[in-house]
Amino acid sequence: APTAPSLRGWKQLALRDMVSGESEAFKPIPGPQSLEACGASFGYGWYRLTFKGSRKANVSTLDGGDRLHLYHQGKLVALAGIAPGATEEPVNVTLAGHMVVLADNLGRYCAGAGIGERKGLPNHLVQLKPLTLDKPTHAIATSPDPFAISRFVPMMRQGERNLGDVYAWSFKAQAGKPMVLDLSALPVTAMVLLHDKPVALHVPNQTGHRGRYVLDSEMGLKTGLNRLKIAFFTAVDTLNVKVDPARQVRLFQIAENLTAGATWAFAPWTVPALDQYQPATKTATGVPTWHRCAFDVTGTETPLWLELTGMSKGQMFLNGINVGRYFVATQAGKNVEPQSRYYLPEPWLKVGQPNELVLFDEHGKLPGKAKLVYDARGPYAG
Repeated sequence: APTAPSLRGWKQLALRDMVSGESEAFKPIPGPQSLEACGASFGYGWYRLTFKGSRKANVSTLDGGDRLHLYHQGKLVALAGIAPGATEEPVNVTLAGHMVVLADNLGRYCAGAGIGERKGLPNHLVQLKPLTLDKPTHAIATSPDPFAISRFVPMMRQGERNLGDVYAWSFKAQAGKPMVLDLSALPVTAMVLLHDKPVALHVPNQTGHRGRYVLDSEMGLKTGLNRLKIAFFTAVDTLNVKVDPARQVRLFQIAENLTAGATWAFAPWTVPALDQYQPATKTATGVPTWHRCAFDVTGTETPLWLELTGMSKGQMFLNGINVGRYFVATQAGKNVEPQSRYYLPEPWLKVGQPNELVLFDEHGKLPGKAKLVYDARGPYAG
């Protein structure tokens, strides 16, 4: 392989004015809106919520999000959502002044019951109160028809009905307060029924959802006594996974809408103009940061790869074209497998003139150890 080109002339832009909420890029929005409603169809989006007074609360999201970076007074206080480094449990944060949320859109599933899920902050942030459920009743019955509420169900065939386990609970709901059903720990496909009406289809790792379902009046939730059923499509004792509905089914009451009184604003996530970059620093910024450099190539006969040792998670641009996302480490520096080497397509490279490489790193890690490598063997060679 030829000698790999070097990355030169690093510059950076640390987005401190964004995480503090002071940037003029924020424009008012009427309240919670998905990223697509805000005109952000891919990548990220910035939300700013301004509160009156000050309080601490356990914050949960109801829908969308994927990964939400929550900042208060310019510092990251929580990372809610999926994938390494984030948590799906409620996060304790201070609601005062500006709270900025960097919403990461991880894309959408190409199949399953969750196609078309919303991204960003399409709903208010809420505080949940756990509801203690009694021991469920158990029965064996003909499985419900999953195609009654979904046109496609992975690994299932229309018209096929088997005997399956059904678990049922009774619980009370307060007037005007929806419930949240958490099935994130339930490892198999099941139908959720409320008063014997199918209201949700739980397909773990396929739906695009996080296994949490909002039960409200539109779904048939009533003030007072309600009847919840989880119906499986086969006998659970024949499965190779542990199914324990008494432990894997959790129910929460939405105790409070935490952001109803907040003032909302949104700012798009965009690649900075050239004159916005500053000379690179030698220490990590600790806030989302754009990095920019140049390199030269003399040919495109051998595949060129970018190794991002020392970086965390973000996206790459080559000569103005979005190469894609990278995820090599969490904020704490824990390695995220399997890939740390990323392909730079030959048709996007310029021979005989400078190439521009732009990186967005969510946690402000530095590209000092990043390098280019020629290798025909692929991303996992080394």
